Formats: sequence, C-alpha cells, structure tokens
Amino acid sequence: MPLSSCRSHLLQLPVHASTQMTAHNTKSVKLLEQYGVNRVVLLWEMSLGEIASLKKK
Repeated sequence: MPLSSCRSHLLQLPVHASTQMTAHNTKSVKLLEQYGVNRVVLLWEMSLGEIASLKKK
C-alpha cells in the first residue's frame, strides 16, 4: 500500500523509515520528511560524527 493511501486512512499512525531505506544524508532524510516520515533509522555503518552532522542539518 503506498504511503499516501496509508496516510489517508491512518492519519495518526507514525511512519518510520528503516535502515532498508538507506537514508544516510540530508537530502534523503528531508525527502522522507516530505512524505510524512516521523523517524528515520540511519545506516549502521554511519559514524557518530556523520550522525551528529546530519542531526544538526
């Protein structure tokens, strides 16, 4: 079921993006945010420095 369909039927349901989405930079996280994703689980290969930098942006 596409995310837009989920949103129209389950408005209050939080949407999380798993590591399988391969979100690892500002561009990908902002795109997921535009689609209503509430939480992004970043790649486990990312360093703490990379995660901190991404969080600032």
